[in-house]
Amino acid sequence: MEICLRTHLMMFFVLLLVGAVFAANEVITPVSIKIYDVNMGIEDNILKVSFLATSNSSSVPNVIYGIQFIDKNSANVKVVFEKSIDDVITLQENLVISRQFSVSIPKYLAGSYEVQLKLENDRGLELIQGVIGTINLAKEEDFVEIITSSCYVTVVGEPYHYRLNEGVDIALNESINANCDVINHFSNDVSVYPVFETRFRDSFGALLDTASLTENVINLKAGESSKILIKIPAQEKPQAYTALLKFKLVGKDNVVSNEVGFHYVIQGVSATIQNVSLDKNYYEKGSNVRVNVFWSGSADSFGGARNSSPPSNVSLLVSVQSNGSNCIESLNENLTGEKELIELSAISVIDCVNPQVTTKILDSSGNVLDSKTFFVYSSAPSVGNFDAQLVIYLGAALIILLCLGLYFIVLKGRKK
Repeated sequence: MEICLRTHLMMFFVLLLVGAVFAANEVITPVSIKIYDVNMGIEDNILKVSFLATSNSSSVPNVIYGIQFIDKNSANVKVVFEKSIDDVITLQENLVISRQFSVSIPKYLAGSYEVQLKLENDRGLELIQGVIGTINLAKEEDFVEIITSSCYVTVVGEPYHYRLNEGVDIALNESINANCDVINHFSNDVSVYPVFETRFRDSFGALLDTASLTENVINLKAGESSKILIKIPAQEKPQAYTALLKFKLVGKDNVVSNEVGFHYVIQGVSATIQNVSLDKNYYEKGSNVRVNVFWSGSADSFGGARNSSPPSNVSLLVSVQSNGSNCIESLNENLTGEKELIELSAISVIDCVNPQVTTKILDSSGNVLDSKTFFVYSSAPSVGNFDAQLVIYLGAALIILLCLGLYFIVLKGRKK
């Protein structure tokens, strides 16, 4: 009996210790998600990162993660390198996601850099960002440097210069150019060609297209500084985009430059479903299903736009299904630019397990402007209002109380 008491007292304190360790290792605590147990290391010029992630409350679908190197010696926050990982995850309460990834470090970097772990969804909505360590690098190879501070965007036929992040809006029949100064740091002449990687909204958004402009060869003499002008391969669908420019050696596939992003907007009626969340991952029949949708209107509707789209009638359509059956009747909501967070609810007509949520924004003609679909995996229903961790603690406490009771009963019997 004394062994039972000692054992379960030890279990109780171990549970307390586990809770303390998790709290101590948590490095970033945003409103919606939590990142902890972050580890970082370098081996043979490969950065290896691992972390655990979960949601504090509602589900967070279509999450992209990656890293950024920040120049600590720069007067302003300067991102010298970033890499998003081609992996999309869904974060939800009581479900811990473990991820490990590796990134090749550019061998031309030299200096001290802060390494930041960054998570955002595939619509460009930043969720969390924080410093996870510092690295000191020595340059191992030369490169062609794109001078980021010199870069700007021009619309063909116009004299104006637009900043990289300004997001100049253009019509489908217009073209835009990337303008930059470049320096060949190699000790020999090189021939390079531009590669544009287009992402949805920002540099961490969903990858849409990669264009290798092998016909646009640029010849640079050793140590030469030169001005370049390259046509940006623009998308056609009205929306916001970022085109990432880098250079590769002619005849080879290796990247020999840093990367610069050019933000632009295609004019026209558009909409973006920034985020969708459910308040639970399981609904009993007759319970209330709450869906929150965060959205934004036409990407070209901003102050200083060259040609903003007039306000238009758009509507939101939401459905929730479980194993092919409708959990709720489809929800419809007319959208206006003043209200970006839409809160909808309906009664579940079935036990809704592993709900699949589909959201669409439609224009007045029924054309889909944007859509998003994701699954939420159901965990065991909670006991009353207690969460899983609390149930474990209560169970451990109950075992300890039983042991204490039996211990005193046996002790009293011995005294008799």
